[in-house]
Amino acid sequence: MLVKQGDSRSFSGGLQVSQVSNQTGVAYCVSSTPYGYTLGARKTETRTHTVLSVKPAGVCAA
Repeated sequence: MLVKQGDSRSFSGGLQVSQVSNQTGVAYCVSSTPYGYTLGARKTETRTHTVLSVKPAGVCAA
């Protein structure tokens, strides 16, 4: 699933993934289960988890 740089997106019911890659120039807050995290610009997270939403990072909820 692609999200345009600077956009936010929610995934109804969550989207199970094994890898999330941020190919943009901005960091993103990733709300997911079992954990949430900040995904830096041009970084990749490789773990199985369910993404609930992504939004450009400001202050990410813990």
